Amino acid sequence: MKKEDFLLILKEVLDKLEKNNITCEVPYTNINKQDFEHIIITVSNKHFKSEIVSIFKTLDIITKDNKTIIPYKDINFIFIFVNKETFSYSFYYYCWDIAHTLINIYAHRMNMEFRVDGLYYKNALISTNLVNNLIFFDLNKTAYFKGFLDATSLYGFITMSTYFNPHTFSLEEFEKLDPLFIYNKKYYKEFLEYIKFFKDYDGYEFKKNYSEEIREFFFKDEEKEDMQLKNILNQTLDPNIPLHREILSKQKKLIEKDKKRLENFQKMKQSISVEAKENIRKKFEKFGKGDIEEFLK
Repeated sequence: MKKEDFLLILKEVLDKLEKNNITCEVPYTNINKQDFEHIIITVSNKHFKSEIVSIFKTLDIITKDNKTIIPYKDINFIFIFVNKETFSYSFYYYCWDIAHTLINIYAHRMNMEFRVDGLYYKNALISTNLVNNLIFFDLNKTAYFKGFLDATSLYGFITMSTYFNPHTFSLEEFEKLDPLFIYNKKYYKEFLEYIKFFKDYDGYEFKKNYSEEIREFFFKDEEKEDMQLKNILNQTLDPNIPLHREILSKQKKLIEKDKKRLENFQKMKQSISVEAKENIRKKFEKFGKGDIEEFLK
């Protein structure tokens, strides 16, 4: 479906959700993208699921885990229900189509997981700071938040990382990591075609253990925790072991910080006058125009 027609349908759907007081956001996609078959909408509370289903009243709804897929006027609307505490992080996580899966390839090579609510190491949440997470994988944070003109720009962004190795990417890996693989398969094929240019490039050689790099980058300013974290990062984590509660304590602090950012974000939106909302909607429809602060101007 062409962009002009898609935006009209998207506005119709967003109006329905707003009328029912459902808190949601549409992650940015490539600025020059012209054809749409599906779109992701992040929803701040799983309790909205039944309300959303009742709004559209169709028998073709697919629900799995934290996702509900509703076909509406030739577009698959993919509602992803995320934690309210990490809502803003999740919004940016899903920006730029398949970016999060491509980044997760790097994470997996380091025994980490780039998830919708933060960066994990051995199933322990170590960071909900997306800027730091991007920097850790040697990815340009400014480029990520500024946005990408097209898919090729995104692919170039991924290959500029120190950790780029063309031989670590495959359709099999993408299918394993992306629950929405069936909707994004064509983008993955495009990416694999793009990196054929690097077929003779050996690329970065991944190590077996990155615990020292993780400790140095994410915990270097926390001298009190250094020795404990060093021990924890070199063994399998078990939340029942008292020593590991240090990381769990850090998780709580990180989530609280993100919760405050979300509250500030919601206060900013609520303070906007009714007259200004239409201007915001118009800006919102121009995908990829920077970060949320820019969006709210």
